Amino acid sequence: MLFRSSRVDVGGSTQSPALFLQENPAMLIHLLEAAKAQGGHPLIVLASTDRVYGLSPTEDVDEETPPAPIEPYTASKMMCETILQAYSRTEKFPYVILRLDCTYGPGQRTDMFIGDVMRKIQEQNNITVGSLSARKNFVYVDDVVDAFVRTLDAPEHA
Repeated sequence: MLFRSSRVDVGGSTQSPALFLQENPAMLIHLLEAAKAQGGHPLIVLASTDRVYGLSPTEDVDEETPPAPIEPYTASKMMCETILQAYSRTEKFPYVILRLDCTYGPGQRTDMFIGDVMRKIQEQNNITVGSLSARKNFVYVDDVVDAFVRTLDAPEHA
């Protein structure tokens, strides 16, 4: 089973935190309850975010880095991860959590960095992108799809 939260706008989460903190976990709970009602032990794949690490004191993070969400969006993702882990313990659902970074590619929102730069390149000769001091890890959408496919096709989940 694949689950994607309905609320994904990090900036919007600071303006309407209750929507994110209520709706994202509620959607996952509905999915998990539906899976439970169907019986069996379906693999649950949760698309989370690398932003759960927040302002890590080091540039490099891995699965052992303690989460430190800094926006309601990332807090809602941590809530979803915790809910999934709890259901896994009680209902024996196998699960995988993919903490995705900045995904880019065709069809992405034009207000995101790469989409914004591409739009500006098409519309004008001279572009301004703001500060280049921030560091981000970008991942192409095809690589994200590949991660999901590999997760679903992994022998231990068959």
